[in-house]
Amino acid sequence: MIFRYKAIIEYDGTDFHGWQSQGGLLSVQGIIEQAILYFTKQQSVCLYGAGRTDSKVHALAQVAHFDLEHKVDLYKFQGSLNYFLRKYAVVIISLQEVPCSFHARFSAVRKTYVYKIINRNADLAIYKNKAWLIRGDLNISIMNDAAYLFKGLYDFKYFRYSKCQSKSSIKTIEHVTLQCNKTENQNEIELNFTAISFLHKQVRMMVGAICNAGLGRIRLADIENALTLRTPLPSPLTAPAHGLYLKSVEY
Repeated sequence: MIFRYKAIIEYDGTDFHGWQSQGGLLSVQGIIEQAILYFTKQQSVCLYGAGRTDSKVHALAQVAHFDLEHKVDLYKFQGSLNYFLRKYAVVIISLQEVPCSFHARFSAVRKTYVYKIINRNADLAIYKNKAWLIRGDLNISIMNDAAYLFKGLYDFKYFRYSKCQSKSSIKTIEHVTLQCNKTENQNEIELNFTAISFLHKQVRMMVGAICNAGLGRIRLADIENALTLRTPLPSPLTAPAHGLYLKSVEY
């Protein structure tokens, strides 16, 4: 008999080569599979994640599932896994048994990513490797207008990685929000994007366009032209990976 378990996972992606196992490289999937195998003694355990975050990308609530041949004490098992993972910046936030029909990736109805930006001239200490530092003046009002342009159904041909394997570049962005906390010394900006699914590096390329608009390097019309496939962006920019977080997955 097979028992399926759902895990919600928080991790700092700084030292990882992404979520997915890649022969010999440190991955979040790989070390959690090692932890499960160590405590269950099963020959093989495959962990399926809701999203394959890239190298340096973080997760506040990644969702994954795996199958075991026997029931486990969830409280003890979660504690054991977190004990094994303690030397890594990875924590199993919750663990529960779910029906075998549940799939972390294919059962998801929407995902939300958040991108964090610090706008100031001084280097980062607390937020180093956790947010994108942008020096100079950012026009937050224009950034907000630029972010709103991405809401809706579009062909995101010009907002996908050249090696993206998705068959279609048509996606619907359900929600986009920009939040800015202004202090005397800096702007703390968070951009949230919600959709059923995203193209490879789509969020980072949208953030790059929004920030380029805020810096005055491109116009709002340039983004509109790219979204309607009239012309590609004159100055395409992909935001760095370390500012991106998988925030939540809904089922």
